[in-house]
Amino acid sequence: MNAPNEKAIAAAQDYADSRQISVDFLSPLGFGSDGMVWPTSCGSALKILYRNQNYKMERDCYLRLRDAGVKQVAHLAVPRLVDFDDGLLAIEIEIVQPPYLLDFGKVYLDAPPPYWDDAHLMANFL
Repeated sequence: MNAPNEKAIAAAQDYADSRQISVDFLSPLGFGSDGMVWPTSCGSALKILYRNQNYKMERDCYLRLRDAGVKQVAHLAVPRLVDFDDGLLAIEIEIVQPPYLLDFGKVYLDAPPPYWDDAHLMANFL
């Protein structure tokens, strides 16, 4: 197992211990370049992100969605934010049924992304 995964597992265990829940490390719900996700004993999903910037963007999106009462975007379910821990880069969300919108680790809030003025990159999106 590589260092980011080991660090994520340790952070997930610390988060679970602090909330008196358990994490099912044998049944991951997902993983990628931003982090890892596992189910918990209370029916939620625990996301541990690798980088602080991605964590903050994702956390802030979930906070805004929660504060606005958003449960769905178009036909996609949006999980409810259960809890988070800034020190552990941990986000706990409810588990929703597909189709769903879960990943906000690469969003930009309140300002366009740094590549917005790059005509070549933007042409690839159109």
